[in-house]
Amino acid sequence: MTYATRIADRPMDGAAIRTLLEVDRVDGLDALDWSDLGGQWLVVDDGQQIVGCVQLLPGKPIARAENLAVDAALSRRQRARVVSMLIRATIMLLRRAGCGAIISTVPDDLDSYQAVLERRGAVSLYSGQTLIKRLV
Repeated sequence: MTYATRIADRPMDGAAIRTLLEVDRVDGLDALDWSDLGGQWLVVDDGQQIVGCVQLLPGKPIARAENLAVDAALSRRQRARVVSMLIRATIMLLRRAGCGAIISTVPDDLDSYQAVLERRGAVSLYSGQTLIKRLV
């Protein structure tokens, strides 16, 4: 299978990312507007559909990369490849933006993702809960 990374900029990208993130399971988030992603989402697609995503929030000196999601229907090997592509592209893009470090939240149930980041030099800064609140 051939995968490619790109910035989400197609009209249907928001709906695909929304599905990957499963945000509609949180009451009130089903009304969020996913039509304008602001060039802040990096995706991996297989030529037909988006199979992975991460939100890039450039900042100086510290940037954020959040909301990483991968299609659960992929095999373990495919998921690992997609995550690796997202991490490499995220680091490259944020370096080009002049960011000096990156911070990211890793959900408690994704120990393997934390292990991947630690193998790439990431260290645990603090722990806590990630909260979300609808603004509109």
